[in-house]
Amino acid sequence: MKCPMHPKHEVAGYCADCGSLGCAEGVKLIQGRLLCTRCYRKVYDKLAEDHQREAKRRKWQKQRLVVRYADGRIMKGTSYTIDLHSHGFHLTPFDGQVEAENIHVSFSDLKAVFFVRDFEGKFDSKDVQQEWVPEGSEITVFFPDGEV
Repeated sequence: MKCPMHPKHEVAGYCADCGSLGCAEGVKLIQGRLLCTRCYRKVYDKLAEDHQREAKRRKWQKQRLVVRYADGRIMKGTSYTIDLHSHGFHLTPFDGQVEAENIHVSFSDLKAVFFVRDFEGKFDSKDVQQEWVPEGSEITVFFPDGEV
C-alpha cells in the first residue's frame, strides 16, 4: 500500500493518535509511539513548552531553605522559586550528603520558612554583612502551638 503523503513510498505504520497511515517519513517513533507529522507537532510543542519553562526556572540559583512544619517537623532542602500566589512550592530535600526526590510543600502545612546560607549553621566571621535596620513597627507573633 502506498503512503497518502508520499506516493512513492510504502506504508510503514499508522499514527497511534489519529490512525492515519504513513511511510517512514510520514510517521515517527516518539516516546514509544508512532505519530504522524500533525500529531507529532502537538507533542513536540508541549515538550518545547515544558523545556522552556524548565530553562526559565533553572535560570535562578537554587535557594537553600529550612522548612518548619506546623506539626514540629523540620526539613532542609533547596528550591528554585517560591510563588506566594500558588498553594505551595517544590522542595528538594537534602539530608547532608545527597539531594532526594522533589516533594510538594503546601503553605497550609507550614509554620515558617527560613532562607539560609548553609545547612550546617556555621558562622563565617570573614563574611561581614551590612546591618539591616528594620522599618516600621515591631510585631509579636503568637503561634497556635504556644511559641512566640
